[in-house]
Amino acid sequence: MTKYFLILFLGLSGSTYAQEQSTFTALSLGLSPSLNKPIVPDYLASSIGVGLAFYTDYKFREDLAISAKIGNSLLSYQNLDSNFKVSINTIDLELGLKKYFRSLDNSAVVLRAIPRYVFASTQDFTGRGAFTAPTADLTKTNKNQLTVSMYAGFEFNFKERSALELGYVYSLNQQQRNGYIDAVPHHIKMTYNINFLYRKKNNYNDLARETLAKLQTDTLYFINRACPSDYTLDQLDSILQVNYTYSAYRIISDAEIAAVSLQSNVLHFAVIGGYYASTGDPSTNGIYLLDKDLQLTEKPYPYYTSHRRNMGVQGDCFGGHEAVGSMIEIFNSRLSNLSSIIILDSEHF
Repeated sequence: MTKYFLILFLGLSGSTYAQEQSTFTALSLGLSPSLNKPIVPDYLASSIGVGLAFYTDYKFREDLAISAKIGNSLLSYQNLDSNFKVSINTIDLELGLKKYFRSLDNSAVVLRAIPRYVFASTQDFTGRGAFTAPTADLTKTNKNQLTVSMYAGFEFNFKERSALELGYVYSLNQQQRNGYIDAVPHHIKMTYNINFLYRKKNNYNDLARETLAKLQTDTLYFINRACPSDYTLDQLDSILQVNYTYSAYRIISDAEIAAVSLQSNVLHFAVIGGYYASTGDPSTNGIYLLDKDLQLTEKPYPYYTSHRRNMGVQGDCFGGHEAVGSMIEIFNSRLSNLSSIIILDSEHF
């Protein structure tokens, strides 16, 4: 059984690793198959066990989530001296926190407390020959049927649809007695979290609605890529004051971009000037809306607001600041009307 479970586990992980880039929602709910390897003394030999749990994560902040699981775990190990195998079956409740890191593609450090109840624990003879021994029910002699464990691990994010989690479980009340471990042994645990709330079709629409709603009470960071002859930064600031009202804004320098992009509350950037409307396109002039990772957004976002070039203007310049104000005003209006744009565009996804 363990062999087939392992094949399925690795197959699911491998097929998800190359998925398309996706987005993140506040609530995740799904299934968590797991593999575990007990850490035991030298006179014992552990086997790979399996587990299955239902999980839910709720992001109450951009970089923090409450994490909970309830499920079942099977662990086993063998006493090499006496040829006995101990099998443990537990009901587990896991409660803790996840700390996400944007610089690591929203992978997370995970800390949980795990109260667990051993509802079945048996000792079976595995030797050969004339001597045999009946199966012993260890739950009648165990003193630690209720075990409290602490878990520390790291979750490798696979674009919201799933995640691979690797960690260590330390049992606080583990004791050794009569050739076996009274309580759940310490163990290494690998878990594959499958998110049932992932919706590929509507996911990007939901993200656009969520991040731009938040942007109204946050800050849009403008990156200037216009020609030096178009305007000064003071002139750009004055134009934005008059024509951009959707949110607070700030014009940042090239030296600030890396540091600002690592801030946990950043939602969007906007490039004004020469940039690329899509991969493979030549540079054009306009306003380009980027996500928090400095990647150009897609529909239904107003990812590109074009500039009407004045007669006689050559190259990638605006040709002065006169037409920039109307372009910013259009960009501002597109952001304000995004809710209706999302509803219309969602029919084409």
